[in-house]
Amino acid sequence: MIGRRRTLICGIAAAIVLLSMGIAYPVYAKDHAARLRECLQTDYMYLSSSIKNLNAGLNADKEQFEKDYHNHYVVLSGGLKVVSITNNRKEMTVSDDYGNRCLVDISASDVKAAAEGLKKDDQVTVYGKISVTGLWGDSYKLIANKVIAGSRQFDLGSYIFDYDEEYNGIPVDSLTSSKKVTYFIPRTWNNEFVRAELTNNGVKGYQYYLNAISPQHTDYPEIFSIFYFDNETYLEQVPVNPTDWDNRDIEKEIVKNILQDLNGDYKIRIESFKDINGNKIDYYSTTYRPKDGKDYRLEFMFKPDKKGITCMLYLYFPKEEAVHHLREAAYLVGTMILKE
Repeated sequence: MIGRRRTLICGIAAAIVLLSMGIAYPVYAKDHAARLRECLQTDYMYLSSSIKNLNAGLNADKEQFEKDYHNHYVVLSGGLKVVSITNNRKEMTVSDDYGNRCLVDISASDVKAAAEGLKKDDQVTVYGKISVTGLWGDSYKLIANKVIAGSRQFDLGSYIFDYDEEYNGIPVDSLTSSKKVTYFIPRTWNNEFVRAELTNNGVKGYQYYLNAISPQHTDYPEIFSIFYFDNETYLEQVPVNPTDWDNRDIEKEIVKNILQDLNGDYKIRIESFKDINGNKIDYYSTTYRPKDGKDYRLEFMFKPDKKGITCMLYLYFPKEEAVHHLREAAYLVGTMILKE
């Protein structure tokens, strides 16, 4: 284990969130839903794209197209028209204003029912999952989750939740000097009253005070923190090619370092899950009780690479009216790009 083989050279993030709140100790309280994990696993986040862009990407590089799009979710909007529908109404072909076409699988029962009234030349907006097809991966179709009559227009490259909640954010690539990590934040997060830099023991990162976003809510904190843990900087013994077990050992130490003063029998179990697009995330969730006596939810998320780990922490009070920026946090996590 890391306690025997590798130790942290210094405390990395003890002041991130918890000390500023006067946190007392973690508790084994009644569990509340881990909202961010649930959102990442169940709420579809559709990339706004066009048939023209998809076809161009496929023609330019089939392998890269499959990597970027296969089993990922997109919405095709803006001027789409129905070209044809099969007699069994399981598939339809749609076209953009330039004559580019896309095959759409509408066989799911609720989608098929919604498409019953469609006819040739009707305008539609289509939400679904890309499936790369063909013997050589030289074609694709869109397996529809939802087909809406009429044209909806979204900005290309934006992300859509729940069919109309649009996020077109700002890229942040300053977690590392090499710019190996890029994530996107909603524009409301890019505010001096919301964003603060993390500088504890040289850690580079940011803390976003989401309850400072209008309309402000001061009764409960809602905070998202992100920083990069560089193995060479913070480990006495650096793994050359870290395995999943190495990363989980390191992640446990990061959690311990943030929580502090844990009882000897306090167990930390890092697990992994995949978001709705299949991206793997290492994860730990716990309840924490500060001096106000309320049990807050902490969701730790980690995305390791060969040199270190991107670490995220979402803190909130697990009460419906206290969690206002859940999908914004999911947008950040779901759009993160890691470069080797």
